[in-house]
Amino acid sequence: MACVDPSNMTCNANMKKILPLEDMDNLEGVDRISELPEDIMLTILFRLEMKEAAKTSILSKRWRCIWTNWTDFDFDCLEIFPECKYNDVPKRIEAVKYINWVNQVIRLHRGQSINKFRVQFGFYERPVHHIDRWVKLALAKKVKNLELEKLDLPLYDCPCDTYTLKPSLFESGISFLTCLRLIGVDVSGELLEFFLTECHHLEQLVVDGSDTLVSLKVASFKLKQLSIRYCDSLNKLEIDAVNLSYLDYVGKPIIEFKSLPLSLAEAAFDGECCRATTPICQQIACFAMQLSKFSVSFMMYLLPGVICNIPAKSLPCFSNLKFLVLTYWLDSIVDLPSIIRLLGACPVLCEFKLQGLEPLSLMNPREGNNRNSYIYDHSLEEDKIEYKALPCLRVFQLVGFVGGDDDLNLILTIFDMAVQLHSFICHPLKPLVGVITEDAAHESRSRATKLQSFIPPKVNYVITNTYNVVDLM
Repeated sequence: MACVDPSNMTCNANMKKILPLEDMDNLEGVDRISELPEDIMLTILFRLEMKEAAKTSILSKRWRCIWTNWTDFDFDCLEIFPECKYNDVPKRIEAVKYINWVNQVIRLHRGQSINKFRVQFGFYERPVHHIDRWVKLALAKKVKNLELEKLDLPLYDCPCDTYTLKPSLFESGISFLTCLRLIGVDVSGELLEFFLTECHHLEQLVVDGSDTLVSLKVASFKLKQLSIRYCDSLNKLEIDAVNLSYLDYVGKPIIEFKSLPLSLAEAAFDGECCRATTPICQQIACFAMQLSKFSVSFMMYLLPGVICNIPAKSLPCFSNLKFLVLTYWLDSIVDLPSIIRLLGACPVLCEFKLQGLEPLSLMNPREGNNRNSYIYDHSLEEDKIEYKALPCLRVFQLVGFVGGDDDLNLILTIFDMAVQLHSFICHPLKPLVGVITEDAAHESRSRATKLQSFIPPKVNYVITNTYNVVDLM
């Protein structure tokens, strides 16, 4: 018997024998992928996005059955039906198509469990009873990640109905939840506290834009990530979560920590709680030393105003902070000494981003430098401000660069403090209809180019082409 060269052979999974390559022409038209073992087909399927995975159902009857075992459902309306973005498309027709599509996918699902179930809603067609059914089915399939998101787009023909999460939907099946995200969904504090008590594996809770949330006590040993944003009726928030590692809060200064979150490493604050810096300092003082990432926005209620105004005696020490982001309106007055004090309280800071956003109206930079001013308010303390070195600072990012003397003073101060600075990323203004003219944006970019002469040779200077922010967080 003649020997066969192994390098000239391949395997047919269906025939389960080895064939020489010269015999492969005889296999033309054979659907070899569909004959793979089911576990391999599932591995292929789960590496695809949901939209691409759904297309495999047209390959063969076997792939049609495999698709129904899908475990990650992401019903993104604007991705699946991009026509919804345009005003000239009948919204009722698109809403019905979307609802029917979700119902069909759910009806065909034959798997025993679901890992992720994300669905959007908010249409001319009233979807409340559909959402209730979707939530019940996801819970019945032991869903781990549940996300309900109300679309808030002005393009619809009439305002969307609100959706209230009902306690009756959660009589069973919630013990498997590890992540619950409610965006634009009305929910009561009692129901959320029920989740925190009964969902022993819940690690992430996001509540964004609930109008019915008035009081909430977050008591959980397992919870790691908490985000409470734009819940305007919320008047009381207690947090008792010792393993919390991430906190994102937008609202009133009402947070009360019942226990020290020993694992908290990242925090972000925005809203009324940032109207003055002192309340923020008081709220974070108990865990400031353990934070590695901190983001705070002073942009909502100061038009114009001093964004920092930090007395040194109330400033905690951020001894482990490596990433800092400060956000403000571009027509606010920035208290430079307070920024310097804050930076000085961060001895191991690696990356700093000062982000100015466009307000409703903005002065043309050609008209003067008082559009954003870095003031020196020495009334805060008698002693002269102390400039502490920042030996670990490697990246400084300035968003909303105008190019006046105030911008230059800030930049040069940072250069003096950060002796090991590696990169300075500058984002000039971009044109914005009714706010920033083409001439103003052009002048901003021109000044950013001229700034090159002030940059130390060892610093990598980058001028961005767009206003997209390089994410430090």
